[in-house]
Amino acid sequence: MTFIRSKFRKSDVKVNDDMIDYLKKQNYILMPWKNGQGMTRELAMVPHSPKRDDSPFLWRISIAAVTDDGPFSVFPNIDRHLMLIEGNGITLDGGEQGMGMLFEDLQVYSFPGDIEVSGKLADGPIRDFNVMVDRRYAKADLTGFYLNVPEKLSLRADVHFIHLLEGSSPVVFDLDGSLTVMSGGDSLKIENEKGLATIMQMEEGGGPSAVAFVSIDMINQNG
Repeated sequence: MTFIRSKFRKSDVKVNDDMIDYLKKQNYILMPWKNGQGMTRELAMVPHSPKRDDSPFLWRISIAAVTDDGPFSVFPNIDRHLMLIEGNGITLDGGEQGMGMLFEDLQVYSFPGDIEVSGKLADGPIRDFNVMVDRRYAKADLTGFYLNVPEKLSLRADVHFIHLLEGSSPVVFDLDGSLTVMSGGDSLKIENEKGLATIMQMEEGGGPSAVAFVSIDMINQNG
């Protein structure tokens, strides 16, 4: 049995706004890096409530373009998860704290945002998908995959975030029979929904679809 359909009727697509926020790429916010040495595009951000002076957010998801070698911004109390989504790779040098390398598409490297990290490009600019959480109040997991056949996604965390990389063929996200069609570059934010979902390409035999899947759990509700 296959979940892929060659055509979806508009009447099939029913978005439950209580469970899912659909985020369009044209609404993302372009902003400079904290250290001013690059630009990032913020896809989603949740602030602390109440606001804290020692941390800019509870969690944030963004896509950054790295065009030159140089330092990454320092974020006290923040854990970072980087995924390579475009380019030939980068080496992340944290000195005594260790070194990470991203040379394969959708490869992930995680490190504490408190430390000084310098990036060295392998061969030309890259783009990375960036998940940051305040480790005192939340923890995150980031994975990436190419969608060749329908994939089951286990929704067990407090927040899930699905991003369809720009240039990907459209996909359909099925949550309890509620179907959401996603275009390349767009995202879904799903809160307080547990269960099993399915994500599949909209058209059989379409081009590749690359997905970033984020799970975020709250570990201290006072954050």
